[in-house]
Amino acid sequence: MSIINKAVIAFLRGNRDESRSLLQRAQSVFKEAGIEPGADDQFEIDWLHGQLTKNVLET
Repeated sequence: MSIINKAVIAFLRGNRDESRSLLQRAQSVFKEAGIEPGADDQFEIDWLHGQLTKNVLET
């Protein structure tokens, strides 16, 4: 899903707020559609969520 890719890119560029917003939007899309993310999307969601959480705890 391209929203997840944009969220990862935003994170890697240091824009945590944009990344968090895009991640939340991606999760909403899946929820509203009533589908589970594919394994690759779920991996990226989990990784990014972990990085954003870790980043918040470190600051």
